Amino acid sequence: RMPARDALQLLANERLVDLGPTKAVVRGLSVAELQELYEIREAIEPVLTRIAVPNVGRAEVTRMAMLIEEMEAGGPPAEWLENNAAFHALVYTCADRPQMIALTKNLRRQTDRYLYLHVGVFGDLEHLHHEHRQILEAVRAKDADGTAELTRLHLATSHEAILRFLIEQESWGDRT
Repeated sequence: RMPARDALQLLANERLVDLGPTKAVVRGLSVAELQELYEIREAIEPVLTRIAVPNVGRAEVTRMAMLIEEMEAGGPPAEWLENNAAFHALVYTCADRPQMIALTKNLRRQTDRYLYLHVGVFGDLEHLHHEHRQILEAVRAKDADGTAELTRLHLATSHEAILRFLIEQESWGDRT
């Protein structure tokens, strides 16, 4: 019982489930939550990226390229999400900003269930692969400002795609 309770508390802390006195309920997807999460990410991640890029070394760039290859090879959505998180973390962790990194990881975990829609449900990955390659090239060129802007755009395009999907689902639900 204790490990299950602890696991549920962790999920509640990450706002993935709502705990009641006798049950836990998985939180639904919400346009308002999606907007808030992505607005925070779009404010923080480009700054974190700008700080980090000058410190990114050859090893990180090589790992990023390998992760892009794995993402482009296909595979299950959960694996793609894991590789995506690792790709971006290779940059962020070079920023030496532990609080910003922890906040970013938390926000990314909360948005993964939304990003899963993008990857696993409507599967439009080509633009994500293209954006990852652009980010990699900017990192490789040590272009901190360019990488920050590409990161912001990357977040914005994902946000827009997921938002459109959720709004369409709401509209469809209203009609039935």
